[in-house]
Amino acid sequence: MNELLGHVMGAGFPLDRRDIIHLFIGGSQLHGAKVHGYDDLDIYGCFIEPPTHILGIRAIDHFV
Repeated sequence: MNELLGHVMGAGFPLDRRDIIHLFIGGSQLHGAKVHGYDDLDIYGCFIEPPTHILGIRAIDHFV
């Protein structure tokens, strides 16, 4: 998970890394259909919003 977490944080995830509770690889690699030479990495996950976000005091943009 540390490698995936590094990718997510490096891409600019707007919250603290401790807020992420689950990450996994999806897409063609998950299904065993990854084609050599096409180096895309599809990472999916779940995170828990801090109280300020849950209460609507601060907004979080969709993160892709």
